[in-house]
Amino acid sequence: MSFVFGICLVLIVLTYAEVRITNHKELMNVGLNGFLNCVSELNLNIETCGDLLDDKSNTSDIKYDGCKCVVPCIAKAIGTMNVNDGKWNEKRYLELTEMIEVPEWRQEAEVIGKNCRDRVNTHCSAGFPLFQCALKHSKMLQDIAKNYMIQKQADIEAMNNTNLEYENDD
Repeated sequence: MSFVFGICLVLIVLTYAEVRITNHKELMNVGLNGFLNCVSELNLNIETCGDLLDDKSNTSDIKYDGCKCVVPCIAKAIGTMNVNDGKWNEKRYLELTEMIEVPEWRQEAEVIGKNCRDRVNTHCSAGFPLFQCALKHSKMLQDIAKNYMIQKQADIEAMNNTNLEYENDD
């Protein structure tokens, strides 16, 4: 379930990648490895970060601060965000979008690129607005978030039912 949250972030960041990526496979590998490295580097709890998919979450809670830095961390690691000034490098966006072989993913990247440009925020403060904008405009990410929340609720209910059964056995 938390892997789904990671996929959301990878798809967002892939639209801004600027390392020597020449094809779809390299694009996917760089994005996924960047995500895994940043989760470790930022010492994140993916379940906590997954809560950001719930529009009822209090996103100003400090427990989400590290989660808001995942996208910029990946972007810096792969050269998409300037390490010094923290600004997005949109130059490669169209090139990388063209490399995406899965038509639905390419379409989502185009939607995000069209609607989610940020030339004001920098570093971590640029990551979460991009994530929110992508979630607002991307049907695919909305579906992923919806399914994530449904599964999370089902897991909670299953755990509660198991606890009730355990308590009733006494």
